[in-house]
Amino acid sequence: MKPLTFKTDGDKQRDFIFVSIVIHTLASLHSLSCFLLRTFEKDDALVLTILTITMVVLIISFFKGTTDVFLSLLLISCLAGFYLGTNGAYLISLIIPDFPVLTHVIATFIVTETLGWLVYVIMRRPLKR
Repeated sequence: MKPLTFKTDGDKQRDFIFVSIVIHTLASLHSLSCFLLRTFEKDDALVLTILTITMVVLIISFFKGTTDVFLSLLLISCLAGFYLGTNGAYLISLIIPDFPVLTHVIATFIVTETLGWLVYVIMRRPLKR
């Protein structure tokens, strides 16, 4: 009997399912948090940053990433998430100008999904030595 662990065992289908669940769950949590906080006119930066860090840590830990990969992807993800989310919401507001909260929720979901899948693509590649 195989022990249940949250580490890759090389089974690409299992890896894909796990990462899909993590990314979609965290993207949904990002969107829900953004919606609730923006609806009540609260700042969402801290909560979204914590959720981004959680997603990246789960994916990197699953693929047994090294410390340098962990730190670099975490830093890039947080900075890119903030920058792309803020500017993405602005661009979406040009299309949907009457719903400012919705523009941030859509941008947050898209950016979180994109960052999650980019981290997955980077982490699933074998290291060349």
